[in-house]
Amino acid sequence: MLTLALAWTSVEIQGVAADEFAPWTREWVTGWLIGPAVSLLVLAVFGTRIYLITRGQPIRSPKLIRIERLFLAAMLVLCGWPHLPWVADTFSLWGLALHVPAPVVAIAVVAGLPVILTNGWTDDGLNERGGAA
Repeated sequence: MLTLALAWTSVEIQGVAADEFAPWTREWVTGWLIGPAVSLLVLAVFGTRIYLITRGQPIRSPKLIRIERLFLAAMLVLCGWPHLPWVADTFSLWGLALHVPAPVVAIAVVAGLPVILTNGWTDDGLNERGGAA
């Protein structure tokens, strides 16, 4: 799910970042590389966190969490920005609704899965380490 959300988001970011430039110029190529670069950074940080959680050594670095959130916020802004009412030439709620869910799914997975894996999960909800069921 995260990979699909990040792939969708990468394509959205590429379109936003490279839209105004002539094809194959330095600016256009850079615009097309921004989306995958941000997605790969999110996957690298997230993958490392999940791997270490499964090994019983969760990373609790506030700096790393802030970096991860910064990249996720950048993805959300880059996907949604061109479709906001004060930016788009013709605002469409459908256009905004079409482009925002993928980064929201990525944010939910990146924020939620470490909590679930760190605290444990049972059929009734979080286990005794994670609080109320």
